[in-house]
Amino acid sequence: MNTHLVRKRFGFLGIAFLMLAPLPVFAGEGFGSLLSSKKVANLNRVSPPKVLVLGTRIAVKANGQDQESTGVAQRLQSQLESDLLRNDSRLSSDPSNPQTLVEVTITQNTYNESWETRRMTERRQTGKDSKGKPVYQDFPVDVRFKTVKHHCSAAFKVTDTAKRINLDSDSVQYNFENSFQEGNGAPDQATLENNAIQMVDNRIVHDLTPTRERIGVLLPKGSLENYVNLAESNLWNKYLESLEALPAKSNPEDESYRKYALGVAYEALGYGAEEEDTTLKYLEQAADYYNQAIEANPKEKYFAQAYESFFVKDKKAVAPLERVRAALVSYRKLKENRERYASEQATVAAAAEPANVQGGKSLTGPGAMNNASVIKMVRAGLSEEIILTSINSAPKHNFDVSPDGLVALSEAKVGPRIIQRIQEIASGKGGTTAKTKTTKKGSSKPH
Repeated sequence: MNTHLVRKRFGFLGIAFLMLAPLPVFAGEGFGSLLSSKKVANLNRVSPPKVLVLGTRIAVKANGQDQESTGVAQRLQSQLESDLLRNDSRLSSDPSNPQTLVEVTITQNTYNESWETRRMTERRQTGKDSKGKPVYQDFPVDVRFKTVKHHCSAAFKVTDTAKRINLDSDSVQYNFENSFQEGNGAPDQATLENNAIQMVDNRIVHDLTPTRERIGVLLPKGSLENYVNLAESNLWNKYLESLEALPAKSNPEDESYRKYALGVAYEALGYGAEEEDTTLKYLEQAADYYNQAIEANPKEKYFAQAYESFFVKDKKAVAPLERVRAALVSYRKLKENRERYASEQATVAAAAEPANVQGGKSLTGPGAMNNASVIKMVRAGLSEEIILTSINSAPKHNFDVSPDGLVALSEAKVGPRIIQRIQEIASGKGGTTAKTKTTKKGSSKPH
């Protein structure tokens, strides 16, 4: 047999064998080498407002300085109030007796349009050359253009009416100028005014209510890829449970990707929590896991890099740990402000409550906590923990635990833990309270 043919046949068989043989599975941890192969989930981030509105009964008043501005002001007032209430469920409209007043003045609203003729050139085919190719020549032509200009400016002020202090103030300007050939695509005055209204509205709503945004976050692959679909579906609790159920890897660099994934899960859950205390707890855990991942694997750039910019062209993108730390600062400030406000409101409510006097002694007095104080704090959107802290730290209590009093608390959506604590204090198990006596009609009277 020809030895060359033998080598050739065996060469082909060898190649075929290699093609049929199972390829080794690469189980390395990481994010993937190619950008297109990386796994990304959308994290719904909620950031506290720039200005904390503690007086939840609000009024929006907008006016114009001239006739051209009045119509814009009226439309802005309606839209702004609607958007504020929609973006923050704590807020309610109270035009007659607001705790927070939002005032907007349209200082200028001018629109004009003009036409002009401009000399331009137009290329036309004048014939063909000797080879049959088209020949072109430029000719002067007159073209009509419509120029549209619109300028709108507004000044706003947000006031805490109880304290008579300015919470926020600034000015906003909207300028538009463009020319349109033959007027094609030129916006009309109403469209431009609506754009200006939206710009002013967005600015004030952004300052006073929580900001919601979607952030693309990288997810580790390797042995963790089987759980990526949970994060992509926003099932962050299940994603977290799956990660926590996995045993820690012996190699610190491999384990760093699970730590990072745990940080992502806790960050997502933190932004989705309803109470500041829960948000803070989750964000603190997220920061801890991100930090552990960086320490265990400092060579992995996506742990410490603002990788969001690879997917979203946003120059404001920040690294995961930096992002969470900034959120922690905002939420801690929010919690401190709420607690301070709760304490102030409790004091004000107690001072405003008529003193119940028996034997020349006041049963309430300054600083006494009562049902009205608790209901006000619940309506202000304060957490149970904050309200319970305020109750426990109040120097005196004057709770009504009669059937009518308990029904009123329940109808005001006061939580069962708070009601239970009120009953404990009223029964003498803790704190000081005026004793109650139930009448036949179900009312209570101090004695």
